[in-house]
Amino acid sequence: MASGVAVLASAIEGFTQVVDPGKDGMLVPPRQPMMWTQAIEVLLNFPELRHAMGEAGVVKAKRYDWERVVDTILDVYNEARSRSRVNLVAAGVHAETSRLG
Repeated sequence: MASGVAVLASAIEGFTQVVDPGKDGMLVPPRQPMMWTQAIEVLLNFPELRHAMGEAGVVKAKRYDWERVVDTILDVYNEARSRSRVNLVAAGVHAETSRLG
């Protein structure tokens, strides 16, 4: 995607979550050589489609840029740490109040 080339991939988990068929690439069922052949022919015979998919792929690939991914992961870790602290405080309060009764 990042290289500006239309993606032709097997329609398996992982690829189906990233490739938007007809927009930035094509997904083909696994173990279907005739369908793979047809998909390759489409990409070869329709250069406008192929180039449009490549351009859309470049745009999508920017969402997976390492700087962006790192920031997202850090946000998740910070949120988890924050929630963990709240749970520890709540557990401590609960332990204290149970001794009062």
